[in-house]
Amino acid sequence: MTDARETAIEKIGGSVVRSFDIIDGATVTIPVKNLRKLSNLHWVKRISNNFVVRKYDEFTTKHTYADTLWRGEPGG
Repeated sequence: MTDARETAIEKIGGSVVRSFDIIDGATVTIPVKNLRKLSNLHWVKRISNNFVVRKYDEFTTKHTYADTLWRGEPGG
């Protein structure tokens, strides 16, 4: 995240929470009403929502036999 890009985000009411230079990305907080302004910045390629993801091992463990592997049973 360059200083110029961070300044541009701040000018439209946002703030950079974290920068991911390896993918040329960032986590930004910004009021919903300013999303269009953010999307109009020529270097913004994608905007996505920050969803909460929950992990449910109950399905994958049983159906992939991971529990058998973890116990060290034959065939696992």
